[in-house]
Amino acid sequence: MNKNSWHILLPIHFFIGFCSTHSTWKDPTRSVIGATNSDLYPHLWGYWRWHRQFTSGWSETWSNVEPYLNVPYNGDLYHVDWLNALLVSMLHSLHIPFLLSVNLMLAIQWLLLGIGLIALGKEIKITLWGLIFGLIAIDCSIFMQRFVLQSGVFERINIGFLCLYLVCLLKLKHASINRAGLWILGCISTFICTTLGSWHYAMFLAISSILIGLWMLNEQRNKSTLTRLGMVALGC
Repeated sequence: MNKNSWHILLPIHFFIGFCSTHSTWKDPTRSVIGATNSDLYPHLWGYWRWHRQFTSGWSETWSNVEPYLNVPYNGDLYHVDWLNALLVSMLHSLHIPFLLSVNLMLAIQWLLLGIGLIALGKEIKITLWGLIFGLIAIDCSIFMQRFVLQSGVFERINIGFLCLYLVCLLKLKHASINRAGLWILGCISTFICTTLGSWHYAMFLAISSILIGLWMLNEQRNKSTLTRLGMVALGC
């Protein structure tokens, strides 16, 4: 699969994403992905809290608990969607309307998802037609359409960094000494971004890393592989 495959696969990915969210993009400053009867608006309130913290220079007393977001269901709601909140706050600081900032954040995450899925497919050497089928199947799956895009819980869209982490981890298996450090840093940085985006996905990566690491050690029983995996584990 050559570099031109990106020119085919990314447009397909974006076309599916646009079709899935077309109603939102008709008026992106007044609507956002997600049903109004979901926990969409409590999550948006969490973004307002982050924006308030940024604009006030973190002068307020820090608390990771929002006691009123879960009303009327009672109980504290912990704000865990740090990465997307940061992206939205940065976009909003550029005087972009708040809901448009949220929608642009979703577009950025959808782009990262496409890049991650394609890069992972290329890494495990799926053919172009196989990757086209797989990309369409994943993007059109019930999981992606309902759980990720339409639920209104924005931490669920942070799958792009998850895929990129797996790419970096697999690259370590055959990386040269000069490039191993680059892929180790890639693993650590993408794991951090995955954790900031969704701790659920970070738990998945932690378990996956154990299984992939054991497979790599079984394939290459040498000190170099053990050292690389140890540095990834320590950094993450």
